[in-house]
Amino acid sequence: MGSVLGALAGIFFAPKSGKELRSDIKEKGSEALKDAKEIYADATVKAKEIIEEAKHQAEELKKEAARHLAEASR
Repeated sequence: MGSVLGALAGIFFAPKSGKELRSDIKEKGSEALKDAKEIYADATVKAKEIIEEAKHQAEELKKEAARHLAEASR
């Protein structure tokens, strides 16, 4: 977030024409959007991995609880 604000400050305070300024803003916006999409994609993959691991752990706990219950009811 800080780098985005720094880039915007640099764009707005640099002596440029309106056309150059609009071009720079568009370019920085495209870069920020690309970065956001990459972060989202990475987070989605990581979240899926975490969910799958949690499902696996829950299944293992369920099996273990069933085993303990079977042993206790003997």
